Amino acid sequence: MPGTFEYALCYIVENKLDLTGFDAWYNNDKTGAAAYPPSVMLKIILLGYAHGLISS
Repeated sequence: MPGTFEYALCYIVENKLDLTGFDAWYNNDKTGAAAYPPSVMLKIILLGYAHGLISS
């Protein structure tokens, strides 16, 4: 919902940060399950820190 911290966090991560450095690590075609996009993982970690969850 616009005006919330979560909305601002999603906007900043998706539109203002350059995450191209993580693109090489994102591909997991050889083995294992499909990798999560780096932007999603960053959002989860930052939202957890914002809510006081310091364990990752």
